Amino acid sequence: MPLWDLYNLLDAVINSIDADSGILSDEDIQKLQHVTSDNTLRAALDIIDHESVIHLKTYWGREYYEVHGSTSTYAIYIDLPSYMPVYCTCPAFSFSVLSSEDTIVCKHILAVKVALRLGRCRTRNVKEQDIAASSFVKYEN
Repeated sequence: MPLWDLYNLLDAVINSIDADSGILSDEDIQKLQHVTSDNTLRAALDIIDHESVIHLKTYWGREYYEVHGSTSTYAIYIDLPSYMPVYCTCPAFSFSVLSSEDTIVCKHILAVKVALRLGRCRTRNVKEQDIAASSFVKYEN
């Protein structure tokens, strides 16, 4: 199946989740298991349970997400206007997603998409200084 079709399938599965409930049903989990690996799904759900998904908004209209992991914080971009409509700064995205035809998302991207659907993202407004400081801290070493 072409990559674009897999993304559309994943989005269709996520959009079928009852957003009002705030939780995943057993049926939702089974559907997600058909489009992603069990390990990716479990890790994404763990991220959501730990409330580690943050929706960052700038005053000029840019939006992106951060996921705070056990070892680092990653920036996630979804709905990009490109063949690859998602991007994550984690190593797994570079090594597994970009170089594989059967892995379409990392755990961070899946966590963001599911958390958004369930209303489980924390939202924070950011300024240019916040973004610059965050980038400096991440890349100063």
